[in-house]
Amino acid sequence: MDLAEAHVKALNRLLEFKNIHKHEVFNIGSQKGYSVMEVIHAFEKCNKLELNYKIKSRRAGDIAVLAASTSRAKNILNWEAKFTLEDMVTSAWNWEKKSKKFS
Repeated sequence: MDLAEAHVKALNRLLEFKNIHKHEVFNIGSQKGYSVMEVIHAFEKCNKLELNYKIKSRRAGDIAVLAASTSRAKNILNWEAKFTLEDMVTSAWNWEKKSKKFS
């Protein structure tokens, strides 16, 4: 939902001709990076499921942390993330369960 709201705000900016440049870029996120294990544990807890996974060595080139500043989106689009990691994994799983019924 956060991502959808950010897209709507960006599209409205374009439709209202408020963009300063032809192309504008905004980082959209929670400003907090999550490890793969944090996501797995949140998913399992929120959805009451146990995932089958294997822990392997880091691949060459994998970065330890990735998080982006969303201050530009907050200042220009008046947007910031509202949902937690727990909200995200619950929503993602609910969407996945519903989409499987129609495929």
